[in-house]
Amino acid sequence: MTVIAFVSSKGSPGVTTFACVLGAIWPPDRDVMVVECDPSGGDLASRFGLSTEVGMTSLVIARRHGEQPGDSVEPHLQRLPGGLAVLSGPVGGDAAAALDRELPALELRALGVDCDLLVDCGRLVSSAPGQHSVLGRADVVVLVTRPDASAVTHARWAIDRITALGHNDYRQIALLTVGEGPFDADELAGVLKVELLGSVPHDPASAAILRGEPGSARVFGRSSLVTRAQHLLGRLPLPNPDEVWRHAS
Repeated sequence: MTVIAFVSSKGSPGVTTFACVLGAIWPPDRDVMVVECDPSGGDLASRFGLSTEVGMTSLVIARRHGEQPGDSVEPHLQRLPGGLAVLSGPVGGDAAAALDRELPALELRALGVDCDLLVDCGRLVSSAPGQHSVLGRADVVVLVTRPDASAVTHARWAIDRITALGHNDYRQIALLTVGEGPFDADELAGVLKVELLGSVPHDPASAAILRGEPGSARVFGRSSLVTRAQHLLGRLPLPNPDEVWRHAS
């Protein structure tokens, strides 16, 4: 199992969208699940018309009432169009904050699943013990940001915060930029002193499909967003989380 957490330092640069894109194109010989741990409220249920009664909240409640880590998480899973398995988070901010307080006691590696986890942590906030626990235990944290001037200050704060949370010797921080801006992705990674995963285009049409809006699966599969994500997938440290990061070329 490899745990990859996605988090943004500011705004909404597409954390949920990219996690779902990666999950959809994940290597077929490796099972994968998207886990929503956004303390400000999740998007998957509203985007795809999923049940709000099933997901991370139902899993936490079941564990509180005696369900064991080895028990199947299948009753709490839902599937996106195309079959991607997700543990969706609550939509509302109050419910999401309540769930966040429960997450430190829920070790994701002890879910009883034999698959890779793509964890959508949303925007990094200063007081979210569950989000911080996930980030501190992940094998890789992908910081998603736009390559503009305001991103530098926010990203530097986020990197310092994520570094302070870590207690996994092999955990790494990688930068993913979304869209175009005054900074080149390599330049931004150099300034921030982190590894560069790469960059993806701002692709509103593809993002709309991943928000649950109608669209052609064939067109989506050939989109610039998916094509670029396929290229970046090979740069993630699989199957071994202690593998040396492969720099973007």
